[in-house]
Amino acid sequence: MKKYLFTLIVLSLFAAKTFAAEGVLFKFDIFQIDNSDNTQHLVYSDSVDVVVGKTITGFVGPFSLDIELLSADSLKSAFNTHIITLSTSAKTYSKSFIAEYELPARMEKIVGKNSSEYLLIISPLSYNPNIDIYCQYDHRVKGDFSVKPTANTEIFYVPSTLSDFYWDSIKELMESNYSLFKNFLNLNIPGKIYIYVPPCPIHSVIWDKRFGTSVDPTRSTAFAVYNKDFITVDPFIINYTAALKTYGYSSPFLSEGLANYFSFAIFDMKKILKEKKNLPLKGMLETYAYYQTDAQITDKTSATFVRFLIDTYSLHNFLELYKKADDINLATTLEDTYKKSVAELEQEWLVY
Repeated sequence: MKKYLFTLIVLSLFAAKTFAAEGVLFKFDIFQIDNSDNTQHLVYSDSVDVVVGKTITGFVGPFSLDIELLSADSLKSAFNTHIITLSTSAKTYSKSFIAEYELPARMEKIVGKNSSEYLLIISPLSYNPNIDIYCQYDHRVKGDFSVKPTANTEIFYVPSTLSDFYWDSIKELMESNYSLFKNFLNLNIPGKIYIYVPPCPIHSVIWDKRFGTSVDPTRSTAFAVYNKDFITVDPFIINYTAALKTYGYSSPFLSEGLANYFSFAIFDMKKILKEKKNLPLKGMLETYAYYQTDAQITDKTSATFVRFLIDTYSLHNFLELYKKADDINLATTLEDTYKKSVAELEQEWLVY
C-alpha cells in the first residue's frame, strides 16, 4: 500500500466538478475502557461531512458505524447512529439524537471482543448549507454502479469510467493475490466480498484518509478509487476484509500486518532501516498511536513484523496473539504469547 495525501488530491482533482448540498460536519472519538482501573483510552478519532437525508458508513476502530443525518439547521441537527461490532457474537447498537453544535452525544457500554468495552462520542461540529460534494455517486443508489462477478468477489464500477475499462485488470489483481492469501490461511468464507471501485471518493463512505480506501467487514464490502491520476485499488482491501471477517477484530497493527503478508513491504522496510527512518516498535502498538504515526512507517512495520512472527514462531502462535490482543493490551499480550520482551522481539525482527 502507499500513503496518499488523500484530501489534497481529492480537492485538486474534483474541484471543477462539485455541487453543493446541505450538511453537517461530525467528529467522532472512540475510547476503550480499561477494566482494571476504569480509565478511557482514545483509540480512534476522525471527522466527516454528512449530507442531510443521507447515510454515511464505515469501519472505524472496532466496529462499523452508520451516521444518518435526518435534518439540520443553524441551531441543531437530528441524526441516527447505528453500530455493528466485529466480535465472535456480533452486537448492534442504535440511538437517535437531537443535538446542538459542539455538544457531544454518547453511546456507552459497547461490547467488543473478549468482553472489552468501548465508548463512542459523536459531536455535530457545524452546519454548512453548502457542502462541496466532489463525487456524486452513492453505492446505495440503484443505477449508480454496475457489477460483474468473479470467483470470490462482486466488483462494482461506474459505467464508462476507468474501472469499467480496466475491470479485467482489477479482477486479476484481486483474485490472484487473494488466492494466495486464502490458501495460506485456509480460509473458507461464505458468500463473496463486494468491492466498489468508483472514479472518486463517494460521500456514502467514511474513507481511511491514510490510503484512500475503506472496508466494512460486517457487510463484506471494500472501496477503492480508480482514475487516471489517483489509484488506490490494492489487494490489501480484499485481504483485510477477509481477515477481519474470519478472525474478528484485533489491534490494527496485527490485522493490517496480516493483510499485507504477501506484499512487498520488506523491500520498503529495508530502505526505511537503511535511511534510519524506522521508529520504535513499542510506540505504535497502541491503536491511537498507530493511527497517528506516519502511515508509510506503520504500514511497512506492521507488515514485516507480522511476517517475522508467523515465519519464525508459526501461524498458530500468531493467531493466538491475534485472538487475545485488543486496542490497548498488544504490548503485554505480545510478551505473554512469545515469552520475550517487546525489545527482544524487535531486535530479532530487525535482523530477520
